[in-house]
Amino acid sequence: MGFACREITFLDDNADNIAGAEAVGMQTVHVTHPAVAERFLASVHVAGDGSS
Repeated sequence: MGFACREITFLDDNADNIAGAEAVGMQTVHVTHPAVAERFLASVHVAGDGSS
């Protein structure tokens, strides 16, 4: 995909998956409740392709 691990934020509810992502250098968000993901996604700007 052309991204370095440090440029990727990995969201998951499984602590083992979070640990694996961190081990390869990804930023992580441990989703313990749907609101955690909602807050994170609301806090970042995601550039769309403008086709909505």
